[in-house]
Amino acid sequence: MSNIYYPLDNAAKIYTAAMNKKWNSVFNVSVYLKIKVNPALLKLAVRELAPRFPTFYTQLHKGFFWDYLIPATDFDIVSEATDYPCRPIAVGQGKKPMFRVLYSDNKITAEFFHSVTDGTGAITYLKTLTARYIELAGGTIEKTNGVLDPNEPAQSNEMADAFQGVYKKSKRQSRNEKNAYQYKPKREKNFLKTTNIILPIDKLKENAKEKYGCTVTEYLAGIYAYAFVQQYKSYENRQPGLPVKISVPVNLRPYYNSKTLRNFATFVNVCVYPNKIHSLADSINAVKKEMRLLIQMKKLQKTVSQNVAEEKMLITKIAPNILKKLVMKFCFHEFGEKKYTSPFSNLGFVDVPETMRPYIDRFESVIGETPFNCVYCTAVGFGNKLSVTVSSVTKENSIEKYFIDSIKAEGIISGIKNAEKQKKNTAA
Repeated sequence: MSNIYYPLDNAAKIYTAAMNKKWNSVFNVSVYLKIKVNPALLKLAVRELAPRFPTFYTQLHKGFFWDYLIPATDFDIVSEATDYPCRPIAVGQGKKPMFRVLYSDNKITAEFFHSVTDGTGAITYLKTLTARYIELAGGTIEKTNGVLDPNEPAQSNEMADAFQGVYKKSKRQSRNEKNAYQYKPKREKNFLKTTNIILPIDKLKENAKEKYGCTVTEYLAGIYAYAFVQQYKSYENRQPGLPVKISVPVNLRPYYNSKTLRNFATFVNVCVYPNKIHSLADSINAVKKEMRLLIQMKKLQKTVSQNVAEEKMLITKIAPNILKKLVMKFCFHEFGEKKYTSPFSNLGFVDVPETMRPYIDRFESVIGETPFNCVYCTAVGFGNKLSVTVSSVTKENSIEKYFIDSIKAEGIISGIKNAEKQKKNTAA
């Protein structure tokens, strides 16, 4: 085992460089079952999946030139969900992997340090874990619809750094981009607020297509952007001239036919200028237009190639790790969060085997705290339920109010659940 190691993928290197002693990038995905969770069976299922997800069950090892992943040996990572969601995960220390599994009543949650995987990889793990748990509880689940077979060996294309495979040498792009409007309410210490909104997918699709001629992602991103436009216009100390920008992750797997379970996404910053937005329809149409301009194969290719090209530069290869991390940390802050107002991540529709569907009510996802932005939004669908979660580190609730008011005005809301939790600053 000591001879096994995995290089970090291109995106993972940024997340490890950007972290600090009190924070690292953590997100979660959850499934709500129609049966109560048995912790003993869940712990067994987590252990049994280790050979099938070898790059997940790893810990960070710090090298002179680059960090890399080594196999973890302590799989005692299951606990009851009693603490702050998405609290920091121990990275570069201990023998546990850089993710945890939580349970409460009928809910199973997997929380990941972002260097391990992205939302698509996390959903694949959660589906496979849930399927194995149901089997241990007496059910029978087919290994189809993205549920992996724990008895099969991990495939090389699942463990690949897919960014390297699509790199093409091209003219360097400028990273100059206008800063975005920043919503800056008072941040609360040891605090996370989540607002979960359940929406009917059939009504969402009908509204998006019939009223605006757009996709569900464009539709919701437009509504979310409009919440910030309204907040901007009501704020006395707003920054004039700066656009509202919503950062939307783009899963690259469909574009390159990739099966990787590691990070393989890029981001587009969708820009709307508040002085040009006079209604919700204006916001949705502006977002639709922007997304269709930004999400094109050639543009995505250039963005990925630019990131990989910087990694391949001679100076980058020979520079010591500590120097590379300083540069990447600077770039993360200067060319990352300052360039957008808030992220909106739609993980899409989760499909599972037919025999698994009767056990599941819905899926959910939460983006954890980041150093600069204060509010974050995710969406994930199952059956006819789309679960949209707005998480924030402030008790100020204007974004949630504007967002929900627009959804109500569109006639598509089913239910709302609010939660506020304190956090423990210790990583685990």
